[in-house]
Amino acid sequence: MTPFPNLSGDTHAAAAPVASDAVGNGSHSLVLNLQSASWVEITTKDGSRLEYGLLSAGISKTYHSDQAMEVRIGNANGAQVTLDGQPMPLDSYRRSNVAHFRVEMHDGKAAPAGA
Repeated sequence: MTPFPNLSGDTHAAAAPVASDAVGNGSHSLVLNLQSASWVEITTKDGSRLEYGLLSAGISKTYHSDQAMEVRIGNANGAQVTLDGQPMPLDSYRRSNVAHFRVEMHDGKAAPAGA
């Protein structure tokens, strides 16, 4: 990514990153807490992107969906994931510091699955 100078002439400092943010609709939640900057891609079963890009360290974001989700997290060592309020270890989904998993819906419950 290439940084660009502020071309608007506004000399005010940029606002601090939002500490918590929610994306999507649905009764199931996937929460990312990032201790380190991470590249994140989250898509739903129908191909809609809930997230795609680099997220700053210190960010906490919640993604809601009633559909299956495909999740990729770069720099996964600096990420913690919670699925419907339960901590989700990334060890079995991590390869070369990139975590890749699906969140599938079975009988009204969300569960992680290998990708």
